[in-house]
Amino acid sequence: MGELNDIAKDYNDKKRQINQSIEAERNVSDSDLTELKSLHSRVLQISSNINEGYIDKKFQHSISSTTADIKRIENGNLEWTT
Repeated sequence: MGELNDIAKDYNDKKRQINQSIEAERNVSDSDLTELKSLHSRVLQISSNINEGYIDKKFQHSISSTTADIKRIENGNLEWTT
């Protein structure tokens, strides 16, 4: 859990930065998307080794929605999802 807590801040910060880029510039840099994908992959790897009962439900939802968001951004769709 400690490792997940450590990476969660970087993960959430990167997601926030990308959302701000989309809002302000209607663009996401390749390096930001690559970094988010790396952080997301690491979160998935760590969380798969932890019983889901220990992971906050809101954070679990964030992880699963990021998977869809990455695919959407890679396909050039920068529209906000609900």
